[in-house]
Amino acid sequence: MKMMMLWMAAGAAAAGLAPAGAALSLGSLVFVGFDADGDDSFALAALANIPAGEEVYLRDEEWNGVDGFVGTAEGEVKWITPSLSAGTVIQFTFTNQSIDALVDPFQVSHGTLEATPTGANALDLSGSGETLWAFQGSSNAPAAFLAAISTDGFALGLEGTGLTEGVTAVGLPSAVDVAEYSGPRSGQMSYDAYLSMIGQATNWTTADGSGDQSDMILPFDAAAGFSVAPEPGTAAFLSWAGLLGLLRRRRPVPACGHG
Repeated sequence: MKMMMLWMAAGAAAAGLAPAGAALSLGSLVFVGFDADGDDSFALAALANIPAGEEVYLRDEEWNGVDGFVGTAEGEVKWITPSLSAGTVIQFTFTNQSIDALVDPFQVSHGTLEATPTGANALDLSGSGETLWAFQGSSNAPAAFLAAISTDGFALGLEGTGLTEGVTAVGLPSAVDVAEYSGPRSGQMSYDAYLSMIGQATNWTTADGSGDQSDMILPFDAAAGFSVAPEPGTAAFLSWAGLLGLLRRRRPVPACGHG
């Protein structure tokens, strides 16, 4: 059954069923870190293999709850992906300067960043209520949303995005300054199984208050990526294969007789 589902997914991709301007699927990326203090950082986890050259827009702006962003006054950057294996954690670190300067504080652990026409002020995240989106399409014009994280309860709603709060959209408590997913990162049978875990605010470590709270949580743990356990049938096969290999190595070699 699982193999059939994989064939169906591959057939859908080959038939070009993804929205125009979007090659990644919903939930292939998910937010696992948020920092509105200090350098305005955040982190994403890849829950699917990501091909090189994908363009992912990252934007802090309110969604109007229907079909577009409220305005164009806040920040946006474009991330050009490298080839990434499922389970990889990607860290983004910004300051409030223009990304056009491309100075050292503008860093991404994997891939490259580019300014966009509507993102001259980079990403100036707020601890008093902020929403950050990841999408494909073009600047200020999503063709397909991938993930979101919010500290304002998605005030205007998620209608028209395809995102689901608690799964592909992480709703953190209001006014959280810094947060990181601190739930399980191993032991699941599929990467998709982590979505509902990451989507629950109770699985996050958070900090808020006056001043810079980032030292309480940062740096985000990029080394602890996500992994999946082999399926029971696969594990059993590997165990039997290992046992047979051991028996072959231990089998006595017949003595050669000479007449």
